[in-house]
Amino acid sequence: MRVAALRTAARLSLPIVVMGLSACASVQVQRVATAGPEAAYNLEGTNMKSLEVEAQRLCPKGHEVTRQWQNYQRLNNDEFFLVRWVKQGASFANAPTEDKAQLSIICKP
Repeated sequence: MRVAALRTAARLSLPIVVMGLSACASVQVQRVATAGPEAAYNLEGTNMKSLEVEAQRLCPKGHEVTRQWQNYQRLNNDEFFLVRWVKQGASFANAPTEDKAQLSIICKP
């Protein structure tokens, strides 16, 4: 009886865990065709650090960066510090962000 209750709880919690992990996984990977045998990828996400981690996972023997781009929204420095602090706190709470990063890599053979 206890095992059945645990299985039911696990089944009910699985969608919540998947949704939580998908919100954290902000890296999109697209494989790119190349003329040679090496693998090449375009990675897109919200910060360069997460793209570098994914690139290391995809290419355990190392990789060459062919293109790197990032754009981060900055707050206006001319605003009162309390206003900047409140806007920054609100930006963390909002899920969609304007921060973007892109990394194009070729894996070493």
